[in-house]
Amino acid sequence: MDLKSVAVLMLVCLSAASIASAADVPTITVVGEGSVTVPADVVYVSVSASSDNENVTEAYAESSEKLNDTLDAIKNACTENCEILQGYSTGIQSTKVCSRGASNESICVNQTIVTVSASIRLQNPDQRTIESIKQTAESTGAYAAVTGYALSDATAAKNEARKKAVENARATAEAMVSAAGGRLGKIVDITESPLYLWDIPFGIFGPSVEPSTTEPGMVEVKTTVLVTYEIVS
Repeated sequence: MDLKSVAVLMLVCLSAASIASAADVPTITVVGEGSVTVPADVVYVSVSASSDNENVTEAYAESSEKLNDTLDAIKNACTENCEILQGYSTGIQSTKVCSRGASNESICVNQTIVTVSASIRLQNPDQRTIESIKQTAESTGAYAAVTGYALSDATAAKNEARKKAVENARATAEAMVSAAGGRLGKIVDITESPLYLWDIPFGIFGPSVEPSTTEPGMVEVKTTVLVTYEIVS
């Protein structure tokens, strides 16, 4: 059983327990899923600078200086919708490089690469702005890449995803009840559940907002609802 199924099962059990104690009217509880894909209006870009100095402290200082110079250049080229986020991240990669000497002896050198990175938040950027940042970073010996997409206000997309999820739940319930010779009655309970179990620490209820895995530059908003209907004979 996957994490999504576990999360849904937990909420089904809670819902069923509360409904059973409330009334003896026959009911049906179904899961509805809804999603919408919309263009992102926020783009995150990571800018990184590296140094392969054998001295880690010096490598960090060199990487930081190169990154600061790069960010200064980006600030001058970027619009007012470009925000350099506070805080740097650091990565250290150590390797041993060995070769054969003139006397066939092994000569090994420890190589350490220190990479320092910063993130930039772009509001409503066009592709030209993104490419300009990449080229500016490259010209200073650094590297820039898009790392994520988001929505500055996901309210409308969330509401549309909820609407589709409720419609999906009703269609499923009507098909099942009709096949059994009954009719669907009123809604007696509705719950929005997390689509993934790891959404729970950030709020057990509500849609998830994630970059689309199939359409670059798009954001997918998804939600799952549990709806309980009365069954009318």
